[in-house]
Amino acid sequence: MAITKVIKQPSDLIINTTIKAASLGGNVAPVALLRRGTDTTEDAILVHDIDEMPDLGFGENTEEYALVESMFDVDGFVGPVQIGTFANADVLSLDDLTATPTADGAKVTGMVPGVQKWLEDHIFDGPKWYIPVGMTDDDIKAAADVLYANQRGFLVHQVETIDELSKWHDYAVSTQSLKNHEGHFHAVVEKNVEHKVAAQAVAFASTTVLLDWMRIGNLNRDTFTPDDWTQTERDMIESLNGLTVEDKAGDFMLSGNMELNGDYIDNAFNAQYNTDYIQLKGQKWLNGKKYTTFNDDNINELVATFEAAGDELFQQGTVAAGDDGKADFHVTAVARANVLAYEISKRTYKSVTIKQTLPNAFEKVYIDNQVTL
Repeated sequence: MAITKVIKQPSDLIINTTIKAASLGGNVAPVALLRRGTDTTEDAILVHDIDEMPDLGFGENTEEYALVESMFDVDGFVGPVQIGTFANADVLSLDDLTATPTADGAKVTGMVPGVQKWLEDHIFDGPKWYIPVGMTDDDIKAAADVLYANQRGFLVHQVETIDELSKWHDYAVSTQSLKNHEGHFHAVVEKNVEHKVAAQAVAFASTTVLLDWMRIGNLNRDTFTPDDWTQTERDMIESLNGLTVEDKAGDFMLSGNMELNGDYIDNAFNAQYNTDYIQLKGQKWLNGKKYTTFNDDNINELVATFEAAGDELFQQGTVAAGDDGKADFHVTAVARANVLAYEISKRTYKSVTIKQTLPNAFEKVYIDNQVTL
């Protein structure tokens, strides 16, 4: 099982995110294939067009080719797709070195699963959605653990049977239950391995920000099609927080919007998206300053920067409206005179608080249908 450490990235904005109930550039991939390699090296490449795949070593008969092809078949998806290849054995990670005292000194260890090492190196490359390819159960568990610990990136696993779904549901429920964390692992059930439903779903999801996964549908009626599940089986899939394609009024749509642990996919996505957006705006503000004097003028300017970011997120729909119809996004900061002298001497400002509310959708409608004869 992976060591669920939090992976750091270079930034002068350190955000401590507390979750309460109720855009990418041309060389940054919104989605990634995560695949087990054949040796102990790792790699990350970008694919901008399906025609590039054979030259990269992925012929038309490979699973990687089929997945990437299905993504580029989705209207509006322009890529690129990242293909991440991780070591097929445990490898040394300098980030995970530990020393255990022994009688004659200390034993130093730092071996981690190859997929964990890859994510430590690439989790901030850009992709939000990861599709497993040829991964073992232990690989999938390690990846799910790392993404959950960091609250970053979503593992979207396609399985063929309800038994497989049940296995991953049980794993997620038992390991993704921390307070102030949202699930980052969901599963699509599809009987036909030739139908790349999960890949098409993440490709579509990457083209928009505000999205209820129940509204993903009508992507490719040759492959994004309902299986012949019985109603009892569909009920089982729903109870296990799985996703499958259903015929809803003639439209082929995903059945749900749940992470395997029972959290809503859009809540987890919006929490990550908003946090990244706030950090981006704050870092850009700092980058634009030749010298950020520790005074109230700069504190007020920083607050205004975050408030503007909140308004922009509200316009995008990832922040809810308050009772006044305005963004339920509030920034408070401590004045310079009330900041501890120690903080000032260390050139750190730890006194900004942002409180925001995520939006909620209604997904099902119950009607009291009264008929008079």
